[in-house]
Amino acid sequence: MRTNNLTPALDAFRRGLPVKPVGYLPNGRAVYPIAGGAPDDGDGKGGDDNGDDGGKDKGGDNGGADNEDKFTPITSQADLDKVLGKRLERERGKFPDYDDLKKKAEQYDKHLEETATEQEKAVKAARQEGENAAVERTNTYLINAKAEVAAATAKFRNPATAVKLMDLSGVTVTNGVVDAAAVKAAAEKLAESDPYLVDTGDGKGRRPSPDKNQGGSDDKPSASVAAGRDAYAEQKARRNGGSTNSGSGSSNNS
Repeated sequence: MRTNNLTPALDAFRRGLPVKPVGYLPNGRAVYPIAGGAPDDGDGKGGDDNGDDGGKDKGGDNGGADNEDKFTPITSQADLDKVLGKRLERERGKFPDYDDLKKKAEQYDKHLEETATEQEKAVKAARQEGENAAVERTNTYLINAKAEVAAATAKFRNPATAVKLMDLSGVTVTNGVVDAAAVKAAAEKLAESDPYLVDTGDGKGRRPSPDKNQGGSDDKPSASVAAGRDAYAEQKARRNGGSTNSGSGSSNNS
């Protein structure tokens, strides 16, 4: 039995006893009694002498307002739409003349465009042209960079040279993102048409097939080489006064 006028919490602190929590929050934190609150009257009722006040704190006249402010979990799409609709209505209520202001702004921009002088129109067109050129340069840089990476991945001997030989006209850039599939297709097409540009791993690579009509790579001499040989033999025989057939001339002289 307490002989002082302290609350149970203060009395426990004074005596060095541990204070037990009265409950726990949803996040796990303990709730301790407030030191310095009204002392216990001995009958389990705290607060004022009028025990009805405790009942009002738990419910009473304010119970309805507490229930209205209490959060209700959203469990369906309909509940979510309802909550968002209310939020939008509150935001629109803050700016009731937003639609009118937007319409007036559009009308004003249209008026400026109609009343602009030729010089102002020319300046606007030049500015737009400059912006388009800057975007085009940036896109070209992004495409070439992506193509060089694709060429290195495909093991081209010289990725920079391969980029110059690729057909990148069909590659597009959307919001700064290059069409990687189109770049890869261009690299594969070049590797197929010019395989000697790709490092095969043997240190040699595939070379272009020579044209047999250029220089005569067959065992038999080409017609142009034979004709040249005969013309040379005939000219030599004329100078020596012999036969026009170099092969038979030597045998007849003997």
